[in-house]
Amino acid sequence: MIDFLPDQSQEQAQESFIAFLGREAPITRLRKPQDTSTPRDAQLWKPMADLGWLGLGVAQDQGGLGLGIAEEMLLFVQAGRHLISPALLSTVMGAHLASALGQTQLASDVIEGRTPVGLASATRPAQLGARCNGDLHCYDAVHCDWLVAWDSTGIALLERSAFTARERVAALDETVLLEVASLHDAVPAAWVPAAQAPLQHHATILNAAMLVGMAQGARDLAVAYAKIREQFGKPIGSFQAIKHMCADMAVRCEAASAQTIFGALAKHELRPDLAFQAACAKSIAVDAAIENGAAAVRVHGGMGFTAECEAHLFLKRAHVLDQTGDNRRRLQDFVLRQAAPV
Repeated sequence: MIDFLPDQSQEQAQESFIAFLGREAPITRLRKPQDTSTPRDAQLWKPMADLGWLGLGVAQDQGGLGLGIAEEMLLFVQAGRHLISPALLSTVMGAHLASALGQTQLASDVIEGRTPVGLASATRPAQLGARCNGDLHCYDAVHCDWLVAWDSTGIALLERSAFTARERVAALDETVLLEVASLHDAVPAAWVPAAQAPLQHHATILNAAMLVGMAQGARDLAVAYAKIREQFGKPIGSFQAIKHMCADMAVRCEAASAQTIFGALAKHELRPDLAFQAACAKSIAVDAAIENGAAAVRVHGGMGFTAECEAHLFLKRAHVLDQTGDNRRRLQDFVLRQAAPV
């Protein structure tokens, strides 16, 4: 039997994540006008580093806390609920990558919050490997000397100078800073292919955990609004159509959470079906986050694109994280091929 519930120490860690992010990163912070020269959550990096969160799963002899992917997954669920910058994902993976390659000083700099790592994702299938080519989107990376990108073939650590034709552009999710850039036969500072270590699956599972948190956040926002918004003298949550919509949101959260937990267990145990389980986790989680984000907008009566409501923020961020690593279309194609009968 597989135990999907956190143990006592994991529950304590989860409570600390909830308390800190609830105090320091309320969703309402995203309503404020943004300084376009600095990522919105830049001020959170040092406090999170002081708490050890950037090296949560890195070995103690490499400067981390020496915990596992289960604790990291719990952190990223809460980070998703609070729409923390996608650069948290790339920074944590940058620490793992530097540690795995024995780059002790870089690992220490990342874990201690001195060196944030930007997130890069392909705008279309790009070539990652010993030589990297393609067009990429770079999220909250304007002051980062390092960026991380991955797909099913492996994970790469790239210097900012490797990117050419960098240009700041407006993002669908206006709460992140977006640059478009290109790689032309660029040699990464580090490249870990899938056959060497499953770090790209690790990244996919943490990505899925963040999406689970977004799905949960959108669900909770919709349910809270349905309790207070009245129509015809009654809360709209008493109407069957809204009840069904909220119930569907809850079911999607449970399915995504269960598969993501199983993906984390598969990574912890290095199961032979890890690639399949990680792909399933993100595929189900991104569907849950996008569908729940859209449903939250509908529950709010379509009030999804005004500064008075946070519902649209979950939907937009879900679309951003869909594009990190392999997007859901490529993941779903992989899952279907793996699940097809021989």
